[in-house]
Amino acid sequence: MMATTEMDDTIPEPEPVASGAELVTHGAPPALQVPEAETAMPVFEPTPWPVAPRPAPRPLRISRPLGPRLWTATLAAALLFTAGGLALLYMDDTTFQNTANQLSNQNKSLQGQTKSL
Repeated sequence: MMATTEMDDTIPEPEPVASGAELVTHGAPPALQVPEAETAMPVFEPTPWPVAPRPAPRPLRISRPLGPRLWTATLAAALLFTAGGLALLYMDDTTFQNTANQLSNQNKSLQGQTKSL
């Protein structure tokens, strides 16, 4: 682990100007100095000749093909139709069994009544 004094030693010192003149900061830190004479930068023109404006690009179509979605919807409809048919058969069968059991009980009761006479 490095000591704090070793870490402070790694900060570089500002180098003197190559021309031998002293760097004048006028009391401001070097990073905040304002250049004394600003020169106007030329405007960059990528095409110096006139170019016709391009038409707006068409929006991208992000939809998927209809085939997989149609197949999935058809499968879901077939499953619902089959489940509905099975439920209808189950309800019909249970009602048929209930009526058959009721008729069987009535028949046994009538047979018991005829034996007692």
